[in-house]
Amino acid sequence: MNTLQQVLADIQALPDTRGLAIDQAGVKGVRYPLAVCSALGTIHTVGTFSLTVGLGGDTKGTHMSRFMELLEANRDAVDGATLHLWLQDMLVRLGARSGSIDVQFPYFVNKTAPVSRVKSLLDYDVRWTASVDLQGQRRFRMRVIAPVTSLCPCSKEISRYGAHNQRSSITIDTDPEVSPQSFNTG
Repeated sequence: MNTLQQVLADIQALPDTRGLAIDQAGVKGVRYPLAVCSALGTIHTVGTFSLTVGLGGDTKGTHMSRFMELLEANRDAVDGATLHLWLQDMLVRLGARSGSIDVQFPYFVNKTAPVSRVKSLLDYDVRWTASVDLQGQRRFRMRVIAPVTSLCPCSKEISRYGAHNQRSSITIDTDPEVSPQSFNTG
């Protein structure tokens, strides 16, 4: 054992006799490169991750660096199924029975304007959450926020031409009951 290890004890590894379980311990707001599998191929973007594990009442803490090791080890393109593989890997690395990986990212889609036919990128906000609880129930949730444009009905009613558009967003949430074998978001 080197001198540094003798001076810095691994407090997290010591048993905790208080019996206080912690539902979520981990890291939040980690920005990291992300490759996403889609029907259009692999899309490269940036994800904002939250990675957490549940701690039993006999555990003082978790190794925070293992969360970053997980991201470093998984640079291949991800979809819902592989996000659950990451989750399983995280639970094994940290010796936990429950946990979650939450990632938010912009997803850009090429859109063509209906009149001018000009092509431009439109960004959707996407959030994926893969989790497993203490009973082993796996879940995959997805949220997509899509920008939309609609013709203002009042403007159209009082104009012969040149009615204006309204911009808004549509939020779509999924929280399906899923089997452990089937996760595909592409």
